[in-house]
Amino acid sequence: MTPTAPDKNDQGEINHVKPVEVTPDSSGNVVSVPTQVASVPSVARAVESYNQALTANDKDANNDKVVEAKQKLDDAVAKVLPETHATQAKSSIGILSAVSGVLAMTGALIFKRFKN
Repeated sequence: MTPTAPDKNDQGEINHVKPVEVTPDSSGNVVSVPTQVASVPSVARAVESYNQALTANDKDANNDKVVEAKQKLDDAVAKVLPETHATQAKSSIGILSAVSGVLAMTGALIFKRFKN
């Protein structure tokens, strides 16, 4: 990744780079970065900085430098989300229950139609 790659090209379109995987902290927790913005240059750079701070501080998520890097990562994500027309990833449980509800309603309607 180019350290100076802009988020947008000359036409105002968002540039994309290879997303950087977030390093887990000492407890195994991983900072969530929505997939829609993970490939935006400023977010990828913020993830790299966070990973470096985490590694340099024994993966201690409570270390001041790690907390500061995480805040910068959160800020980068928050800044880019509206520009990508993306939303923060929803809980997979919520999505699964919504899908199963729709399928159940569809199944009930189909059953009712063929029963008559």
